[in-house]
Amino acid sequence: FVTLTNEAEAMNVDVYVAVILPMSDTLLFYPAFGAAPVGISLTLGSGSAFGPFLFLEFPIESHIPLGTYCWFGAIVAPGTQFEFLSDIEVLTFEYEG
Repeated sequence: FVTLTNEAEAMNVDVYVAVILPMSDTLLFYPAFGAAPVGISLTLGSGSAFGPFLFLEFPIESHIPLGTYCWFGAIVAPGTQFEFLSDIEVLTFEYEG
């Protein structure tokens, strides 16, 4: 789960979320899980908190690969991809089945 907070003035932002799957070095971007970066446009109100958001949920029968998953998320200026307004947050977890 992810919660976005904004303690500054209201702003328009793009949110980028990506994952590296076990046994891979390819960054896949949510929501299409392709190699092309996809921004999710949001407006963060002043003093606001949005969330928690559940970005991804796998049913047990999907048989996702075992191993370490590494998720990345960042807030950037709209349309820029690389003008970061936040740190890059990293979440790793081990899926053991």
